[in-house]
Amino acid sequence: MNIGSATQLLLEIFEIYLFLIFIFFTISALPRWKPEKFEEPHFPVRVIVPCKGTDLTLRENLESISAQDYGNFRITAVVDSEDDPSYPVIRDSGIEHLISRKFSTKGSGKVKAIVTALQETTEEIVVIVDSDVTAGRDWLRKLVSPLTDNRYGLSTTFPVFKPAGGFWSKFKSLWGLVGQGMMESSITRFGWGGSLAFRRSIVAGRENEFLEQVSDDIFLTKACKHAGLRLYYEPGARATVLSDDNFPVFFEWANRQTALSISSGRNILYSGIALYFNQSLLYSMGVVFTVLLSPYFAFLLVPFIINTVKAAVRLPFKSAMLIPGTFIMPFFYFLNLVIAGRMKSIKWRGSSYDLQ
Repeated sequence: MNIGSATQLLLEIFEIYLFLIFIFFTISALPRWKPEKFEEPHFPVRVIVPCKGTDLTLRENLESISAQDYGNFRITAVVDSEDDPSYPVIRDSGIEHLISRKFSTKGSGKVKAIVTALQETTEEIVVIVDSDVTAGRDWLRKLVSPLTDNRYGLSTTFPVFKPAGGFWSKFKSLWGLVGQGMMESSITRFGWGGSLAFRRSIVAGRENEFLEQVSDDIFLTKACKHAGLRLYYEPGARATVLSDDNFPVFFEWANRQTALSISSGRNILYSGIALYFNQSLLYSMGVVFTVLLSPYFAFLLVPFIINTVKAAVRLPFKSAMLIPGTFIMPFFYFLNLVIAGRMKSIKWRGSSYDLQ
């Protein structure tokens, strides 16, 4: 076989490979989530709000959580100390609050705040909501309704990051769509700690283990599965997180979120790198082959077009940056994974934590 024939054979093999990953990413881009119907919930619910520092709209966020159309719930905010900047806002809101206990464990401040509240909780259904979340009036009712079904041990949603700044706050909104995509598949679904409901029984007797964790949502996701129960994704309970991030703030946040995900299992790192490398390859070759070989190769960009349309529908703003932003997103995810895979610790709201 001469060099020309070998080159032609390799090109044909590469084209077949591109076609295969085209099929994979086209199918992956199609909607997968199917809603279920549940009974109207009436059980008592404890809502725990860990607070540290002042978020952009902390007062409005606490008001939105208090103003739910669900009749049987009780809110407990937990703060590190009365010197924390969030304390005056919590006190003025009239919400019941606790000072987080100083457990001698290596868990995160948020985990310690949650366990502090759990020790004062008698309700079986517990909700955790971050202080940077703005919730609609039906958020709580929709979030807890799947737990009327005994097959489910945890119900969660995923936020829309609403930009309140420039380009990078919009890019963060786009970045967050990967979380929504993961939620739509039962294989990759996880409990998002910013807004989730769970049965207290899944952590009963495991409080000391919980106190050793950096991430509350990773632990609760595993605890739910360990109890033999399912996780439900409820997009109807989706909340809003306001973001005014610049590039350094966003990039640090994106790498931290990725590192936390990887800490739950290195398989996430390896599968993620393979996934986003191939998606980046598909997008790149779709452009290169279309320009250099034939316009017919533009079909390779169908997954990119579908993802752009989905982003335009899901995001709370319309901007021309959606087109280039959606194109470069897999390259950015790949970069996050490479960086996060080497991280041994993270910084989170003024504290540093070692990753397990």
